[in-house]
Amino acid sequence: WKGIFVACQKGLEGPLAEEINRMGINGTITPKFRGVQIQQDQKHLMESVYRINYTSRLAMRVVLQIDSFPCRDKEDLYRLTKRISWSELIPKEATLAVDSIIHGMEDINNTMYANMLIKDAIVDRIRAERGSRPNISNRPDVKVSVLVHESMANIGLDTSGAPLAMRRYRTQSTTAPLQETTAAYLLQLAGVDEHLGGPVLDPCCGSGTLLIEAALRMSRTPSGYLRGLRHEYSFFALPEFSLDDWYQIQHQENSKMGILSQPLLGVDVDPLACQATLANLNNYPHLRGAIRIDNMAFQEYTPPVPPKVMITNPPYGDRLQDQNMGSLYKDLGDFLKWKVGPGTGYILTTPALSKAIGLKSRKRHIVDNGGIDCRWIEIPTWNSRKEHSEG
Repeated sequence: WKGIFVACQKGLEGPLAEEINRMGINGTITPKFRGVQIQQDQKHLMESVYRINYTSRLAMRVVLQIDSFPCRDKEDLYRLTKRISWSELIPKEATLAVDSIIHGMEDINNTMYANMLIKDAIVDRIRAERGSRPNISNRPDVKVSVLVHESMANIGLDTSGAPLAMRRYRTQSTTAPLQETTAAYLLQLAGVDEHLGGPVLDPCCGSGTLLIEAALRMSRTPSGYLRGLRHEYSFFALPEFSLDDWYQIQHQENSKMGILSQPLLGVDVDPLACQATLANLNNYPHLRGAIRIDNMAFQEYTPPVPPKVMITNPPYGDRLQDQNMGSLYKDLGDFLKWKVGPGTGYILTTPALSKAIGLKSRKRHIVDNGGIDCRWIEIPTWNSRKEHSEG
């Protein structure tokens, strides 16, 4: 193997590199386009694969790199993919799938065509060596991952299976849920972790993604905890896989887990959203009861204890049809001013709707939320609650 490529959403390359460094992984760790490159000795390679898959909150997938080569056009992509001895990497009875990201190639403008081209190169090579071809599957034994950027192709085997954003706790959902990796990044920016030292509140909690990701961070529960229980990783099919080494990584990370010392509070006017939050959280036995949910409009809600941090992803109007966004955001600003604090509020919304909040922000982080240009707005609330009580 030539190294590890850890893929992520665009814009999370730097934070992901920092997260991997904090894991204590040895080697050279370099942010790249849509991911992080890791170069290290072969002895520790699989341990890094296990640990990143199991604990990274920002990664989308972990790829063991096979080859990289200059790639100017589709002919290069086919020819240089075909030169790899795929029969040594893909077992005879294994099923196959291809996943690709193609950036900046004039003669390939959609991933479906790129996936077919790469698949044809692999199948043609295996047929020439074995006289038979592997079957293609939507749930493959082996997934080949390809990234082409700035006329360079990187090709490898995916060790994750389903994207790592799929933590497997979302058994119930609502319209337009926040992606788990995006939520984890927002919470990292907000400083929500085991050292927070105060309650967390989400007044528009939906199906609970922000609150559940907060609970996982604050309790140091690995992001892959549920997937680990179900053995839902592609690395189990690799020849180098060691069950003992995998169990050792699981044990090391699980031993760090603890119970929550601070309450998590959620509010939503939709009873189905409240039901979804509790159902999703209940997938973690050690976190059951960790979130208190109230089914009401946040305008009518008073926190039982002053939250240190308010985090929320309210409707934007882009994906959710609502003609009264301005008044909702004004109410949210009033709620933050009078009922939260002293502490900090964080609101994910669009630049236009952020103006309706009516409060001055301390920081604004640019966030791509499912293709919508958003801002994670940080608003300090150190005096408002006190002033309100004194008034």
